[in-house]
Amino acid sequence: MTYPPPVYLGDSGQFNATRRPATEQSDLSMTTGVEVSFLVGADQTDGEFTLFRWDTGPTPVEAFAHFHRSMTETFFVVSGIMTFFNGVEWIEAGPGDVEIVPKGSVHGFRNDHGEASILMLATPGAPREAYFALLADRVSGELSVSLDEWVEICAQHDQFYPH
Repeated sequence: MTYPPPVYLGDSGQFNATRRPATEQSDLSMTTGVEVSFLVGADQTDGEFTLFRWDTGPTPVEAFAHFHRSMTETFFVVSGIMTFFNGVEWIEAGPGDVEIVPKGSVHGFRNDHGEASILMLATPGAPREAYFALLADRVSGELSVSLDEWVEICAQHDQFYPH
């Protein structure tokens, strides 16, 4: 394994780092009590990665078993207990645990034990913000679509459900 080829070829470096304070409000609130923060968007990394934070409330919520064709996801448990599906079984993970989900791997997650917080890293970066907004609208009832229509919407956002 070697380093990828250089992208920045300057000699002096750039001065364009940004910061998102921890005190900044979440970007998306779902009626299920989930708060989603778009920490790093694909537009900020030239599509190299995205980073989102999911904070769940005490009510159990679940991302049903699914897979992605174009991105690898890595989940880091910040606090609480999150239960991850690895395609075969559900496994509990606590603070500091990492779940790595390569492209094509069936996975899901849920907060069986109340409040939890996870970081979601996707590589390459995908514009998941639009999908999460649609999900929030569906959960709240603002977006009323049939199951077949929802499956098509998900496919447009690289989210597929195993048969």
